[in-house]
Parts: sequence; structure tokens; C-alpha cells
Amino acid sequence: MSLGRETLACCGLFALLAAGAARAESASGESAAPAWLRAPSARGPLSSVLAYDSRWAYGSLAAGVPLGARLRSGGVSSRDALPGFSVNAVLSASGQPGRVDSSPSWLRGALLLDRSGARSGGWLGLSSGEGRTGTSEVTLRLGLGAWRALTPIQIEGSVVTSVVAFRGDPRWSRTIVQHVPVGDDSSGQVFRDSSYTVSGDHMSRWLSGQGAARWQRGRIELEASGGVTAGEGATRRRWAQAAFQLQLSRRALLLASFGTRPAASLAFDPAGRPRSMIGVQLAPWSSPRWAMASAIRPSMRAWVTRRAPAGRLAIFLRCQDAKRVELASDFTDWLPTTLEPAGGGWWELIVPVEPGLHRVRARLDGGAWEVPPGLPRSPDEAEAPAGVLLVE
Repeated sequence: MSLGRETLACCGLFALLAAGAARAESASGESAAPAWLRAPSARGPLSSVLAYDSRWAYGSLAAGVPLGARLRSGGVSSRDALPGFSVNAVLSASGQPGRVDSSPSWLRGALLLDRSGARSGGWLGLSSGEGRTGTSEVTLRLGLGAWRALTPIQIEGSVVTSVVAFRGDPRWSRTIVQHVPVGDDSSGQVFRDSSYTVSGDHMSRWLSGQGAARWQRGRIELEASGGVTAGEGATRRRWAQAAFQLQLSRRALLLASFGTRPAASLAFDPAGRPRSMIGVQLAPWSSPRWAMASAIRPSMRAWVTRRAPAGRLAIFLRCQDAKRVELASDFTDWLPTTLEPAGGGWWELIVPVEPGLHRVRARLDGGAWEVPPGLPRSPDEAEAPAGVLLVE
């Protein structure tokens, strides 16, 4: 099969994957796409990875633009939008710092078309730019993959075709024999055979297949992946790797891996590590749906009050991963009042309050009402829990 036919087959398969993803719906409105394959509408326009194992360093930069979003059934607001198609550009490099001349290093670039639905999706990518090893050099890679989430297990499969150029490889050398005249004798002209070897250039195609299974619980994700690479001029190579991910925050993901991954498996994965490494992925402009979003819950950490002039009370509430903080109390006539961000995770509200005992409750991002941290719980709970606040 020619490379053109393979390309058409890949595009056709990707179209089927995209149609299947479009039929998958999520009750929560989140995409369950793999952490490495988040559409930019969830991951944000830019993310980077840096990993190190005391000898080797790996880094990548991924930028993406969403091409569209779809809505949940019956959804009409942007909050209900699920990631749709997106185009991603990936630049990655690995090598041994300080030993550029004596150790192999790689610099790769890739373009990726991603379709992430609610519970399934697919991708199609084109990659080039890998370095040269011996007589072989990868000139182009074409890959496609699909994933499916079966909570809490996620499965993924991909196939990558690599076009490899062999230059000066003795396996494809040719011996040329020439008859060189050396003089004449009684029978006529005398010839001598002269031969020389021409190092041949050769184009080959390698095929890499990969499978992965992931298990997610809260902020933790465990992954087991493996695959095989084979092709003309290549020794069949099997590989396996185990990986661990911990969502430190909405913008930071801790990465650890054990085992090796070949270049074909890393070509389109900006979060992949070529060997046993530890690193971090940063996505400074990620949305709340990025990575293990369902495990990131806003929480209240501390509550402080101070008397302010003119009979007012300054209320400070420190929260984590909150985008809106509201307070309701008898001194606000139980009307939800929004606090203003004060920096460092602190939210602030200054309101007139008379001395005495007051009942107060707070909520984050429009969720359930809670008792602010450090306040005793009021025994009088008409509709929602409340804490008791003493104002002197």
C-alpha cells in the first residue's frame, strides 16, 4: 500500500472516530480525554513539560487553537460546551545536558488534529524533525489514535507510520564491476576487472502499534502502556512503560514514569517521557475542565474577621480553586453577597455588622452552603448549615 493510500485510510478512520465521539454525551459536561490530549478549550492555549532523570532531560511545548465546540443535549450556554475539534502544534526535545557532541539528542515538531468528545475521541497527526542515528533518519511520521473512557478505566490505541531514510547504509550498497583495459597482447586488448562499492540510499517504512490503559481515582492517574515497532531495516522492538500522574492544581500536573518509550510513541505526545523520569506539566491558562477536573473541588481553608471603622466588619475567607465566593448571614438579610478577591487565595468582604451573635454561611462556585472554617456549627438549621459568629 502506498503512503498516499495509507493517508486516505487514516483520514477515513479518523472521520469515523470523530463521528463516534460526536454521539458520546456526558452528564457532567466534561470531556474524559487523556491528560496528554486535552483540546485547547480545556487545557488552554499553551502547556509545557520538563522532565529529568539525573542524566537525560526532556522538554516539550504544546500550543493549540480550538476549532469549535459542541453543546450537551439541551445545553444553551458556554458552560455546557464540550471540547470539539482543535489543532495542536507540538515541539519537543530530549538529550543529555552538557554532552551535546557525545550523546544523541532529538528535536521534533508535530501538528495534531484532535477530536475530543465526552467519552471517546480520536486524533490524527503529522510529525517530522527527528535527529539521525547512524545511517538512518526519520523524515516523516503519520499517526492516528483513538481513546474510549469506561469509568474509571480509559483505553487508548494508536498506529504510527514512519518514513525512514537510510543513507550510506552498507545493507543497501551496490558493487559495480568495470572492465578496465590494461594493454595489448598477441590475442588483442587485455582487460582487468575493477570493482568498487557504492553506498546506497534507501527509503523504508516502519509501523508502530501502541496500546494504553489508564485508571483514575481523584487526583491520581496510573497508566500502563506498551507497543511494538517493526519495518524494513529495523529490528522488531517491543517496549513497555508505567506512568504516574498527580494533579497538583488546575495548572500543574506531576509526572513520573518507569520504563522506556520509543520516538514513534513520543512523536505526538507532549507529556510523554522517553525513559524513567520525573517531571511536571504546566498549563497556565487552563480551564476548569482540564486534566482531572472532576477531582479538583474548591475548598475553604481559613476564616478571619477584623473590626473596621464606622461599625463595619472586614471578613476574610481563604479558599483553594474557587472562582466565586459568596456569603449569607442575618446581617445580609440572608441574601448571597459576593466576596472580592484579595490575592493569595484570600477573598474579602466589608459589611456593617452590629455587635452580638450572628449566623453565617458561605458557598463556593454556586455549590452547597457550608459552615465557614473555624466557626462552631449553629444548632438552628432551618434550611442550610450555618456557623455562629461572635462580633464584639
